[in-house]
Amino acid sequence: MRISKVIPSVILACTVLATPVSSILSPVVASAAASESSSSEVSKLKLYDLYVNVPYTEDEYSFVRTENSKEVRIDIIDKATGKKVDAYGELIPTTSKNKSQSQTQASGYYENRTVYKDKVLDDFATVRINLNLNLYFTTGSSFGQINKVNGVNLVAASSGLYTIADPAIYADSATGSYPTGSISVSGSGVVDTTTSSSGGVSLGVLGYTVGTDQHFRKPFDVEWTYSLY
Repeated sequence: MRISKVIPSVILACTVLATPVSSILSPVVASAAASESSSSEVSKLKLYDLYVNVPYTEDEYSFVRTENSKEVRIDIIDKATGKKVDAYGELIPTTSKNKSQSQTQASGYYENRTVYKDKVLDDFATVRINLNLNLYFTTGSSFGQINKVNGVNLVAASSGLYTIADPAIYADSATGSYPTGSISVSGSGVVDTTTSSSGGVSLGVLGYTVGTDQHFRKPFDVEWTYSLY
């Protein structure tokens, strides 16, 4: 697997409105899910403190980074179609603005951090996977670690005539133990809609099946990794 690290040298300032994380996150259960992509090409993108591995390369996709005082977000745009396929974000906690104060009081400090992924499905449905992590940073060095996963959930993230059925999402240490430097996330669900087309294209052509209730359904899966380095 070839991994390329992509860290933009120019940060674009703009306002990004993100759906807040639910105050109640589902329990974390370790499991395996079908891979979202079979591509061996992976790019490593820097969010705020965390990196995310994505199955896209710069020759075919644009990585559009936006940042403000509340979050860092990267939208993945297909160069051939101009359409967004994914987005990844990290919310900046208020305590991060006062790290210097925290560092003078102890040898390190803990923070709960929220990251998310928006997955666009067939141009009309978007699912968001929210992940909340407990992080530890050491004073005076670049060392950090992920102590645990506080919770993870999968929700519909755009309005429209669809729901997400049978959502299942999992997150656990990529190394098999804690503390760790990386977290693997995987999950699946089914898009359930009463509409029969998207962008003038029949959903049947896009792989949807229609039930006796006249609902169109199509399963999806996601898989990716976050890391501190």
